[in-house]
Amino acid sequence: MFFNLEAAFYVIYVLAGLMAIMSSIIIGIKVRKKQTRKKTEQVMHHHKSYFTYITQQLDARESLQTPKRELTTFEKKVFQRELVERIERLSGAQRGKLIQLCKDLGLTEFNLKRLKSGRHYVRLEAAYNLGAMRCEEAVPTLCKMLYKNKKDSTRFIVARSIAQTATSTGQINDMIHYLAKDQENNYPLIVDIAKESDLDLRGPFISLLKEPNPELTKVGLFGLRDQPDAEMHSILRPHLNSEDYDIRTNAAKLMVASGGSTAQQMEQFMNFKDEEVRLFTAEWIGQTGVKKYQEVLELGVQDEDKQVARKSARSLSQLGDSGFRTLCKLAVSNLRNETIAFEMIHEYLKESAAGYSTNRKVADYHRKLSIYETYFGKDQELIDAM
Repeated sequence: MFFNLEAAFYVIYVLAGLMAIMSSIIIGIKVRKKQTRKKTEQVMHHHKSYFTYITQQLDARESLQTPKRELTTFEKKVFQRELVERIERLSGAQRGKLIQLCKDLGLTEFNLKRLKSGRHYVRLEAAYNLGAMRCEEAVPTLCKMLYKNKKDSTRFIVARSIAQTATSTGQINDMIHYLAKDQENNYPLIVDIAKESDLDLRGPFISLLKEPNPELTKVGLFGLRDQPDAEMHSILRPHLNSEDYDIRTNAAKLMVASGGSTAQQMEQFMNFKDEEVRLFTAEWIGQTGVKKYQEVLELGVQDEDKQVARKSARSLSQLGDSGFRTLCKLAVSNLRNETIAFEMIHEYLKESAAGYSTNRKVADYHRKLSIYETYFGKDQELIDAM
């Protein structure tokens, strides 16, 4: 086998050259990063007293004053990073003062110009900053940027900025429709993005429940999870029979959480085909303490799913003396899961006994213990737990 030594040396020289170039680039990047970090530290040190002033004056009535001299481009970037971080942490009047300071420092204008840059990452950074600064003037450009954006994860950054700067629910609605049209099951993320807005989105979320696109329906249901209302029942009811798991379970949970269901309707939810709904129903009754749904929990204790049965038993123990008495009756019955009911009774009484140190009412514990002894007699283990 013959080798061309000249060609081999040529390849070695080329590879060595490439390695030298790559090493130079890496070293250059590291040096530049180090220099940038050093310059940033110098700016922060030089303006340390000013940032202290900002912190101290956030709750004052007067607006924040700008530094005496105009900032350089690099200083603007440093100030921007620091102020945006603070804006993201704060709310209300404090956030408003920092947003106004960004305008006074020329940072909003600075980013509006960068939003027109030919480099995507520069536009993306500007979009993020303008969103944090609630710059309403940026909305039209941000919308164009979103709709021209490639289908990558950066579109969510732009969408978040649109939500933060939007002046009307229509702009939010258009953004939601755009993000949901590919039906990628990103509805929790879309809702989180939309809720970055200071606008009331209840109306737009309700309107999404009537959309034929299932992704939009999911956005509407998930967006309304923190504001359930009995008036929505007529809109939600058709979704209970949806073939889509997320749609029917979220619709059912919204109806339960509205508190406007009859005992018969709640029984239907406790018999729902998805255990997630049955579990949610049992937990919601216990947390809210609505005693008129006590019989619903009796059904839940007999559920074939052990987790639902335990949650129902736990919720029964939270419905006062009547709920605890019902739990005891179930424990001595020959019905399904009577063992779970008995275990929950013991668990509840032991927790109550241990709760004396946290100021739980002694009288309540003794009433429950008296009910227990009516059905099971005295229990030395419970007496020792006291």
